[in-house]
Amino acid sequence: MAWLIRVLHTFQRLRATSRGLDNSPAMLEPKTSQTSIQELEEAEKIIVRNIQHQTYPEEYCNLESSKGPLAKLKPFMKERLLRVGGQLNQSELDYNAKCPMILPGKHRITDMITLYYHLANGHVGLHQVLAESRQHFWIVGGISSVRHVVQRCHECRRWNASVGEQITAPLPAVRVSSDSHQLIYPFAAVGIDYFGPLYVHTGPVTRSARKNPKLHKRYGCIFTCPRYQAMFRQLETDKCPHHRSSLLLARHQDNSHPGLCPN
Repeated sequence: MAWLIRVLHTFQRLRATSRGLDNSPAMLEPKTSQTSIQELEEAEKIIVRNIQHQTYPEEYCNLESSKGPLAKLKPFMKERLLRVGGQLNQSELDYNAKCPMILPGKHRITDMITLYYHLANGHVGLHQVLAESRQHFWIVGGISSVRHVVQRCHECRRWNASVGEQITAPLPAVRVSSDSHQLIYPFAAVGIDYFGPLYVHTGPVTRSARKNPKLHKRYGCIFTCPRYQAMFRQLETDKCPHHRSSLLLARHQDNSHPGLCPN
């Protein structure tokens, strides 16, 4: 829209030049290839003016007979734009913040403006977007309109998606059995796990051993009781904890440990 306004001004300048009226500052040729702030503001006012005329034709023509959704906003007309009236005329706020331009809640341009504020402020929530947009525009039915736009944001939907929950499997019999199953004593059933390796020194501590220490790998073995959450650990000397003989040896040592069940 700003570029169309520039083209329109160019044609007006050429027309005025042909008539010898090229001394007007408004008809001067722009010095840069980028759109100016004045052109952007003028384009914004033209767009909002057309939206208001299409959505609120009665209020736009006669504000005194306003009985619709704009009645509570105490609207007034300035530069052919419907603005919100209020009690902030004596404040030091920007004029657009004191008297924002009125926009309908259900309009494509309104959705685009809301999405702009949502993205410009880092995908903030509903109330933050509404507060930022009211520094310039007043959206009729703003909460529902902003919610409709924010809920359709793909990035927000991806980040705020609910985490999937996996159904928990039934507990084993050893966790919920009674005395009749003979599984209530500690370590009736165990879980075994290895951890490591741990690097340790072996042999006597001599001067030569201190100068040239030799490290050996050792692994730890943990036995847990699933019923009482008890734990027993011991150090394994086997270099390969994944070997079957190492596991059987650790289980045999576990059974022979004082206080643990021999089964």
